[in-house]
Amino acid sequence: MIEVIQFIIIAICAGFLGSLVGLGGGLIVTPALTILFGIDIKYAIGASIVAVIATSSGSAIAFVKDHVSNMRVGMLLEIFTTAGGVIGALMAGIFSSKLLYIFFSLILLNAFYGMLKKTGLITKKRVEEKKLRMINMQKSIS
Repeated sequence: MIEVIQFIIIAICAGFLGSLVGLGGGLIVTPALTILFGIDIKYAIGASIVAVIATSSGSAIAFVKDHVSNMRVGMLLEIFTTAGGVIGALMAGIFSSKLLYIFFSLILLNAFYGMLKKTGLITKKRVEEKKLRMINMQKSIS
């Protein structure tokens, strides 16, 4: 019973956060299922995809109603993401779970880094400043 309640809480959070920031919830559901419940990533991805269909459909209705979606872009993306989804699902059956964990982790890290860059928390200038500090530290040690 407690496990069912945990699933419900995770699903509500995933749906809320997914529709709030456009994730669809998959970046929340898959790690939750694998880390908290010990479900193999192949099954977690499958369950996440099914759950995201409903989340995306429900969110899309609200976004279209509020006129905050670009239907042309969405319809174009829909065609090619469906093709990519079919290919990805077939490949997920071929790849090992370990490789899927690595892919998923890399995608999360890339999304994390990209979003921080968009906020301005990470900038080229800061990276250059850190390099200069490191060079100065190395010179002072020598």
